[in-house]
Amino acid sequence: DTNCLGESMPKWWKSESKASKLPSTTDLSSSVALLSSPSTVTPTKDAPVTISPARPSQAATPQVEARQAPSNAVGRSGQPSVHTAPYVGLDFGTSTTLLAKSRGVGGTEVIPIGRSTAWLPSVVGYRSGGGQPVLGEDAEVLPAAQVKRSIKRAITFGEEMARFHLPDGVLERPADEVASQVVSEALRRADWDLLKGQVAGVRAGCPAMWDAQQRGRLRGILANAGLHVEPDEIIDEPIAAAVAWVNYRRQAFGERVEGRLVVFDYGGGTLDIAVCEVAWELDLPEITVLSCLGIPVAGDSLDDRLHALVREQLVNDSRFEGSVQQEAAVLREVRGAKEALSSTLDVRLELAPYGLGSLQLSRAELEREFRPQLGDALRYVTAALRAARLRE
Repeated sequence: DTNCLGESMPKWWKSESKASKLPSTTDLSSSVALLSSPSTVTPTKDAPVTISPARPSQAATPQVEARQAPSNAVGRSGQPSVHTAPYVGLDFGTSTTLLAKSRGVGGTEVIPIGRSTAWLPSVVGYRSGGGQPVLGEDAEVLPAAQVKRSIKRAITFGEEMARFHLPDGVLERPADEVASQVVSEALRRADWDLLKGQVAGVRAGCPAMWDAQQRGRLRGILANAGLHVEPDEIIDEPIAAAVAWVNYRRQAFGERVEGRLVVFDYGGGTLDIAVCEVAWELDLPEITVLSCLGIPVAGDSLDDRLHALVREQLVNDSRFEGSVQQEAAVLREVRGAKEALSSTLDVRLELAPYGLGSLQLSRAELEREFRPQLGDALRYVTAALRAARLRE
């Protein structure tokens, strides 16, 4: 993930007494493996999901707090499909968008839709005069104020409009329209008009904290882009990650993962946590979702904290006007510096192109700003574990 800890390549931690054998890197396809699997997630009233072979089910209505799964919330993952055609999974992320399709039993293949990466940046912008939107990599090189990042967060926070500050004025567009443009571009690059006649079904992911209304809004966005999904085909992202990791260990190493599995999915817009129990029946994993929760505090929130830190250093600079254009440009530079601090101790923010002086940002400052967020995250992990133990 380009959002501090990683959205495009999420990391998973296994919670059990044995040492975990996590790979040093995770195949990008794992982030959407469940989404493109013939298995579906069947939500229940008191828990986020039950994983089971494909069948009709009711739509999920998740809550923000950790929820306890009922005693019969057990299902089978990796069930071979009666269909020979592949399934397609969409990961419409806050920072990046990914598409994948199933390949054989439990296998997944990412469909490359980026110019130099497998993913499409979830970024939309406009040039002077409005006109047609500029998408993905092309939007990233526009002036920052003319670009809308993290449009997915509009669903989380109930925002209806997206605003673009162009040289000739302010342009407003419905947020759902902007989100649909990102998905449409992803589908166009994947040759969806050709592919859709060759697939058996579609799965899409969403944050665990989204309620039925937010999930319904996502369905509308996808439909406007030409991708139609049913309520039970929208799957909690951390649960998709859990199934993906179990299948990955089996396929890559022949390992049967058993016991408790904790998913810590720190993305751009939300932190999602799931606690699952993994057992095996014959050659198929059975995964019980014991608890699941999410909060809208993640990579973007860290960006905001770092932006505020840098802004404090700019207030004494007479060239800093606090204009929308300057603020957006500084935030873009802060975001890039944050990513660079994953591999270096200090980064110099070159703000001269925006009429400002240069500043330093250190990894120590990054860790200090992130520490309160990490503390909150660990408390939510504890809450999810406690909710899971209620079933014992």
